[in-house]
Amino acid sequence: MAHRLSTSQLLWLGFALLAVFAAFTVATQPGGNASLDAHLGALFHHLAGGARYRLFAPLQALGSPSWSIVLTALVAAVAARRRGVGAAVIVIGAMGAMTLLEGLLRVRVASIPWNDLRHFVFHPRGYHLVHSTYPSGHTARLALLSAMAGISLVPRRWRVQGLAVAVMVTAGIAVQRVAADQHTVTDVIGGALLGWGSACIAAWAIGAGWYVPIRRLFRREAVPTPS
Repeated sequence: MAHRLSTSQLLWLGFALLAVFAAFTVATQPGGNASLDAHLGALFHHLAGGARYRLFAPLQALGSPSWSIVLTALVAAVAARRRGVGAAVIVIGAMGAMTLLEGLLRVRVASIPWNDLRHFVFHPRGYHLVHSTYPSGHTARLALLSAMAGISLVPRRWRVQGLAVAVMVTAGIAVQRVAADQHTVTDVIGGALLGWGSACIAAWAIGAGWYVPIRRLFRREAVPTPS
């Protein structure tokens, strides 16, 4: 018999993951965890070493900001068709809120002068206001999108299997980011926790029925015929 994951369990799982993320952030930042980064980092480099890296490389593009917009729109469109307009809004809102939090953790917010904003928005990578690589944005975005798809867009009885697929996708992008020397293990763990936690809470909101089916927007109410 297939394992089930109820809507209320999704809420508690989301809160638990975000609580772990907050604790992990306090414990490792700034600077990460040297022991964790060294030991698991060596393992990740081994897993994606040599020709095996080609198996992980495509995930880099899927986790990029530009492709994340496309994937978010796709997941939102499917969610709207299956669950309602509100479901699409929740998907987009979850990605926006998570991206904002991720950005605030990486930027010297207090030192942003107004004349720097335009340059920062269009050229964020390597900009002097970005002082941290924690958490990994690629990992967080793919964790959220894969978990949302695996939980909200499949029948309820397959939610656990959907989460398992999301874990595999997240693990793949985490290995790629470390193997490419773009992030540390601490960065990708933080990104995974943030993405999964956000996805579970968003999936709970969708499962709680906060949506309006699209067909209701276009369906004409029957007008009673006078007798």
